[in-house]
Amino acid sequence: MSRKALLVAALCVLAVLSSIVLTAQTPPWQARGGRIQNLYAWVEGINVDREDAAYNIKPAEPVDVEVGEEVKVSLWAGTGADDDDEIDASFSVAAGRDRIQITGSGDNWVTVRIKGGSGGVAQLGYEVDGDYNMPGGLRWGRITFEIE
Repeated sequence: MSRKALLVAALCVLAVLSSIVLTAQTPPWQARGGRIQNLYAWVEGINVDREDAAYNIKPAEPVDVEVGEEVKVSLWAGTGADDDDEIDASFSVAAGRDRIQITGSGDNWVTVRIKGGSGGVAQLGYEVDGDYNMPGGLRWGRITFEIE
């Protein structure tokens, strides 16, 4: 075999091995983990006896609350696997500042006190913090409270 043929064969082998290694590595900018299929708010009662429940974010499913109630709201993601994942997010009052108030927060949760406005609505805004493999439309949004 000539030198030229050996060189071409070596370059071909090097190209194949390089492509295998490069496709196996996840670049630091690319999201890790399973693909998130849906996002939901997990709502727990703090100062009243309330059944813990999950509420879809998109499509939106309003959270029924009463004046004087305080709830803990956390974000979770369904990936299609058996276990759901906590989602880190920042929260703010997006609408109805006179009706709800944030009283505490953590990496993926917030506590909300329902101040008033019986018969109205208020919204808690969220923005996902972190590098999750999710559609852009789930990265921010609002959780609606229907106040009874």
